[in-house]
Amino acid sequence: MSSIEKNLSSKARQDGKREILIRVSAGRGVRFRLRSNVFVSAEFWNDEAQSVNVPPKRKINASKVMEAQQQKAAIEAYSRDLIAICNAAQEADAELTREWCEDCFSLAPFLHDPSSRFVADASQSLYTLANIRRAQSMRQDAIERAAKQEQEKAAAEAAMNIKRLYDYIQIMCERKQLSAVRSKNYRVLMGQLQRYEYWYQLTKDKDFRLDPETMSAEIAEDFRVYLRDEAKLQKKHPKTFAKILAKYPIAIRSTQRKTPLPDNAKPRTRAIEERGTNTIVGQMQKFKSLCNWLYEVGYMSSKPFERVSIGKELYSQPIYISIEERKQIAALDLSNASRTMQIARDEFILQCLTGCRISDLETLTDANIKDDVLTYVPNKTKAETHATATVPLCSEAKAIIDKYKDSQERGNHLIPCIAQQNLNIALKTIFRMAGVTRQVERINPRTGEKESISIADIASSHMARRTFVGAAYAQTQDPTIVGLMSGHVEGSKAFSRYVRRDISMLRGIIDKIQ
Repeated sequence: MSSIEKNLSSKARQDGKREILIRVSAGRGVRFRLRSNVFVSAEFWNDEAQSVNVPPKRKINASKVMEAQQQKAAIEAYSRDLIAICNAAQEADAELTREWCEDCFSLAPFLHDPSSRFVADASQSLYTLANIRRAQSMRQDAIERAAKQEQEKAAAEAAMNIKRLYDYIQIMCERKQLSAVRSKNYRVLMGQLQRYEYWYQLTKDKDFRLDPETMSAEIAEDFRVYLRDEAKLQKKHPKTFAKILAKYPIAIRSTQRKTPLPDNAKPRTRAIEERGTNTIVGQMQKFKSLCNWLYEVGYMSSKPFERVSIGKELYSQPIYISIEERKQIAALDLSNASRTMQIARDEFILQCLTGCRISDLETLTDANIKDDVLTYVPNKTKAETHATATVPLCSEAKAIIDKYKDSQERGNHLIPCIAQQNLNIALKTIFRMAGVTRQVERINPRTGEKESISIADIASSHMARRTFVGAAYAQTQDPTIVGLMSGHVEGSKAFSRYVRRDISMLRGIIDKIQ
């Protein structure tokens, strides 16, 4: 049988405590010493009993009593385990050495883990040879698993150091603190760049990569052609694009699907829509901004767009409804219509009276109104300008807000809001029901040609914002005052697309200065 002796080390730590050392004797010639890693003050050590004395609480500080109790429990547990290790080795006729004992103690986390314990009797010693062998195997598995994880991590970090050009889009959005709307628009560009790269690999050069260091004006021009022809390419090469869209889908989602797809089911491949001149110009401008940012921060050594002419977006006269048409829509009887139609009309009219974007209306709460004045920071530009929109509420706007004051369906919003796509669909129907169907001229966004179309066919929530800005500007001809309410900054290019400067406005000015 094995026996152990405990004594204090002659060397003390800086705090005066000494380690309890263990001397093991197990038959002829088997003697060695172990370090318990349990440190105790000499005043609490009973050398004769080879134990830690726990003094009465009334004599010393309670914290020292608790510390002595912990040290006593630790050395007793260590002693029990050590005896069990020695006995297990002798019963299995294994060589008992200091290294063997230290190795067994290092296996303690595996042996004491309930998920790895396989002894049937809880009272049986964990330190049987079978358990120790199993724990050694588990430790080796853990070491190999950790090594594999480190290799995978190193490989992932190495891959991150060789980024594709589009991989920097998320980094740019975060560093420039772009709004959620603009970040989403850049994610659309990311998907287009990914599909372009994969198309090039599948049809021209399998080693092609959109690398910041090899980016060139020629690649930028080729990407422009791809944007223009992507819809046609999908129709011409459906199998190739099925593969491309399976890897890089069109949809940009910020949330997971509400209804998960059945097992082994694949999402339906969406048809790519043809892009007009303005859309292509807008995406190329974003691409240029990305490349310029990469150059500024040192990820790119050249500015490829210096030799690329992007062109300009073409816009027709701003199209919006008149005050009379707005009143027609507001007066429309929708008592027998669906709740969606009723809410859609109220959202649109409130936008017409406040000029806020639908993305801002969806975030407004009662806290944004004080003394009948609506104040908010537009989400789209808050990271760049921090401009605040301030809009005094008219009686009609207050009536719409009060209408939903006690409604549970509004949640934390100012009024209930429906999905933007459903909103725009509902508005087209509402315009027709209200008789707001006059013909307007516009530039077709896909063909770039002028066309005549019913205003009901292009009704949208953003038309409400144009309606507010256009009506306010017609009354003041002062972009600064209107900008204070709409959130446009001075000199905004977008503002010029919202206002109509026609001959009647000019005549009105002349009449005033006669």
